[in-house]
Amino acid sequence: MSLFGRISDMFGDGADAAIEDGPNTREAIEKLTAGLSLYHFYSCPFCARVHRALKKLGVAMELRDVSQEPGRRAELISGGGRATVPCLRMEDPDNGAVTWIYESRDIIAWFERELGQIRAR
Repeated sequence: MSLFGRISDMFGDGADAAIEDGPNTREAIEKLTAGLSLYHFYSCPFCARVHRALKKLGVAMELRDVSQEPGRRAELISGGGRATVPCLRMEDPDNGAVTWIYESRDIIAWFERELGQIRAR
């Protein structure tokens, strides 16, 4: 099952579930999300906020469940410095630099800004 499928299963198939993008836009979004992973757990309301936003924005990405995969919590703490979820891990494919974004609203704002730039082209 795809990662986006997991998000869809969790939040239903609402009419605004995903934005229809052309192939060039979809390719740019896939490139953007290639180095991203979201640390979360399903019963977290702030994680649910991010999941709903990702679904609405039409984004599929790697999900790392800290409650189901014990090693993920340790990765989160050692890499980002906190055990708080949701947390977006961004790895630059060019130089391997890793950035961590905590806080659901900051994560959503980042996606809206980046996707807005891609879709405006």
